[in-house]
Amino acid sequence: MHIGFWIIFIVASFIGVITSNSPNLLPFAWRNLFGLFYTVPLFYMFYSLLIPKYLAHKKVGSFFLFSLIILVFSGLIVKLLDKPFRELAGLDTWPVVWWKGLIGGILTSFYIMLIATIVRFGVDWFRNQKIQLELINKSQASELALMKSQINPHFLFNTLNNIYSLVNRHDDKALDAMVKLSGIMRYLIYDAQSDRVLLTKEIEYLENYLELQRLRLHNPGSIEYKLEGKMKEWKIAPMLLIPFVENAFKHGDKKAQSPNIQIDLNVEANCLSFMVRNSIPFQKIEKDQTEGIGLINLKKRLEILYKNKYNLKITERKSEYLAYLELKLD
Repeated sequence: MHIGFWIIFIVASFIGVITSNSPNLLPFAWRNLFGLFYTVPLFYMFYSLLIPKYLAHKKVGSFFLFSLIILVFSGLIVKLLDKPFRELAGLDTWPVVWWKGLIGGILTSFYIMLIATIVRFGVDWFRNQKIQLELINKSQASELALMKSQINPHFLFNTLNNIYSLVNRHDDKALDAMVKLSGIMRYLIYDAQSDRVLLTKEIEYLENYLELQRLRLHNPGSIEYKLEGKMKEWKIAPMLLIPFVENAFKHGDKKAQSPNIQIDLNVEANCLSFMVRNSIPFQKIEKDQTEGIGLINLKKRLEILYKNKYNLKITERKSEYLAYLELKLD
């Protein structure tokens, strides 16, 4: 970056000669080039020393004091070198009152200091933005990993409870349940660890869950499930749909013979719409401490992974609970 900066500086000194094809401007270009003798050291005096050591640490008084001393000293050097540099470049020279020459040298040094300050603060700003972005990405990755670790055991706990109840009843359907659980475990272990999975795999996971729930119900038909649209090869964040359905079974009307649950999933172009409706008891029941952990984490994941690309509405009425999600798929 620094090499490129000084190359641009040198090219800029000769740009007038190149664009105008005037040989009369060449001595002025050489005079500017000779000025690098004091420009470069003065630039890095501020860029690498005074600004990071004093100004960046808010030692403004010390910065201005040392800057004043350096500007006067470098102004004197510029005044002394101006005449020999002009002669070396082939320019005319003339006597100049010493204090006017000194002021001109100080102004030149001040101009170099100003450029060094602007460049330094610009570089530091971009560096800080990069560091902050990296910290945000690491923080989000850690948060997502934590939320996944919360969601998976929570769902697995409920599923094992369902199979346990089948085994206690010596129900032949327990074998089918184990097959479905095998598919669920395969998804959790291999697929759900990715940032994105095929939508078809997420749906297969959801359907396995529904089949496990149907196996333990006296009236499996009370679960209405409708799938429409072309799945194609759309991708979705894993474990994004199941919290709605899990919540419907876990916190629905447990006193009813079978919970009334309606699930609609539709895909049009790259837009997924997902609706889960379930009945709820008229009298509030005491809920366990893990209530809603899936939905809470779901909202966090949506905000991180699909910011400005989703619409989530949750409505609770006297007799039903409705969750609706619209999502732009990858």
